[in-house]
Formats: sequence, C-alpha cells, structure tokens
Amino acid sequence: ETAAPDGWIISQNVINTWKGTDATNPTAWATAANWTMNEVPDSADTEVVIPNSTYYPVIPDSADIQVATITMGSNATLTLLGKLTVNSDFNLNSTIVGSGTLSNVAGKTFSFDGDKAVIVAIDNAGIINCGTNNVTFTNTVNNSMM
Repeated sequence: ETAAPDGWIISQNVINTWKGTDATNPTAWATAANWTMNEVPDSADTEVVIPNSTYYPVIPDSADIQVATITMGSNATLTLLGKLTVNSDFNLNSTIVGSGTLSNVAGKTFSFDGDKAVIVAIDNAGIINCGTNNVTFTNTVNNSMM
C-alpha cells in the first residue's frame, strides 16, 4: 500500500513468478531464490504465477499460504502438501497433486478447464474446499476413490 498525497491509500497486487532456480532446493516454495521478487509469496495481495518450468514448487505440509490469485502454465504442476487459499476465482488448466488443502474464499469460483486433461490428485485425506462457492467443470469428470 502506498499513501497518496491527498491521504488516499493506493493498493496494488504484486506479481511474483516462480523460477525454481535455487541451486540447493529448486522445488521449495519457501526458498526466496525460487521467486522473481526474491521473496516467498505469503500475502493475500500477491499474484502468483507458476509458468512451465524445469522444477515446480512444493508447498510443504506445515505451510498455510494465502495468495490473491494464482496462474499456472498449461503444463505446470503444483505439489500441495499444506494449505493453499486463493482469494479470487481460480481457473485450473494444469496439474495439482498432493495431500493438502486447496481452498478459495467465499463467493469465488473454482473452474477446472482446458483442452488438456486436468489432474487434481488430492489424496490421503486431502481436501478441495469450495464452501458455498461454485465449481465448474467444462470437460469430462473422472472420479476415482482409492
């Protein structure tokens, strides 16, 4: 947030893009060197971009992450072991795997979309939490319980 001369507060979302280039831990969400801003996204006003990459982020089981938006490349993968809350409508056209919790805030919509197969493999008591929100599927839904 920035104070404007007349006392108004101007707020804008910050875009932080995944690089996955840390030499020691290229998949660690919590490693600042893996992000273009050299800081870990942990704020409700951060827009996260996960492009197609060599290494993809892992949100560890101890994490409770909240972001304004998340955009993923069509071949990108996010491993979710902890909790991720998205504060906006979320259109998933890529892959999320893990045993964590994926949530969005009240009044927002999850959409599972795309011309390619979307894989949401939340297992071992993992949760997709939509509350009273909308979930939209634009292709065939295959549900398998193990």
